[in-house]
Amino acid sequence: MSSNGGPMGSGIDVSNYKASQTAGAKRQFMVDFYNSVSISKKLEDQKYADYFYLALCNNVWKKNSQEATWSFREAGGVVADLRGKGEDYLNFYCYMDDDTVMIDGVPTPISEGYVSNEIRKDFASLGWFHEHRE
Repeated sequence: MSSNGGPMGSGIDVSNYKASQTAGAKRQFMVDFYNSVSISKKLEDQKYADYFYLALCNNVWKKNSQEATWSFREAGGVVADLRGKGEDYLNFYCYMDDDTVMIDGVPTPISEGYVSNEIRKDFASLGWFHEHRE
């Protein structure tokens, strides 16, 4: 395991993020977020971690010319890795809650693909922007 000495202390093995064409972007994403003290603190909160997971799903995240996408399972693993609490993807996979958001005046259940304003701002602060994918 390679440790980059980020704020979480446990180190992240970025070799897990080399199997796809978005490998470089995924590694960059992990390094960026692992080294963000403020986001690491926020990820200690379960609700924030759940919303972080939702934002990774069904979206293409871009930084400069790089693009990163994750399956639902991968997204859960990313959040678990960043939290460093011994969790795995199942702690986040297939999010279920009664949370809703108003879309065109209709309460809509929050699910994979939803990006909250807080998450959007936090990701943008590290240079990551998204496009929704179906």
